[in-house]
Amino acid sequence: MVFYVFDQGIRQEESLSRLLKQHQTREVQATARLRKVDKKTRPHPYTGTGASAYKDNENKKPRQAVIVVAQVMSSPVITISDKALLKDAWQLFQSRAFRHIPIINNNSQVIAIVSDSDLLRHTSNLINPLNSPNTANSNTPIIDIAQRHVISVSPSTGIREVADLMVSRQISCLPVVNETSQVEGIVTRTDILRALVRQAPIELWV
Repeated sequence: MVFYVFDQGIRQEESLSRLLKQHQTREVQATARLRKVDKKTRPHPYTGTGASAYKDNENKKPRQAVIVVAQVMSSPVITISDKALLKDAWQLFQSRAFRHIPIINNNSQVIAIVSDSDLLRHTSNLINPLNSPNTANSNTPIIDIAQRHVISVSPSTGIREVADLMVSRQISCLPVVNETSQVEGIVTRTDILRALVRQAPIELWV
């Protein structure tokens, strides 16, 4: 399984074993799957509330096994130019409900990524009462505060490998790119957790 690492705009291929080599993976304890019972659920006359809750699920659409990133990634993706300023990224974060923006060059290839945390760290002491960066700071090129060492994946990368990498390297999101390094999607921890809850058979994660 191959991952792509973008460092200073240069793409390199890396295997999962090499990416994890210097990072110890913590053991994950298996837990029982729980389902919150709706307050309106009434006790089943013969077998109790729990059985009634499971009965309610019988007519729902069967879950599908989630195998690759393409099944859970968010697409299309909002990106920003490497020529953009901090104020441009700030406006995107303010108007959209996401936390990461891939930065692309003139060929629409990913070269960096910026998060809302990056902006907050850079502007933590320079926020005005209107909750936006001050004039001087807002003209900072976004590429200057972005993460230029970017690990990305392809749409066909396995979900389990991605989850392993995210936990081991403490990565919260990964751009999904095609063979020419153009962004096709983005996958986050939330996307994987949502897939686990809504789609994936629990056996996939044991």
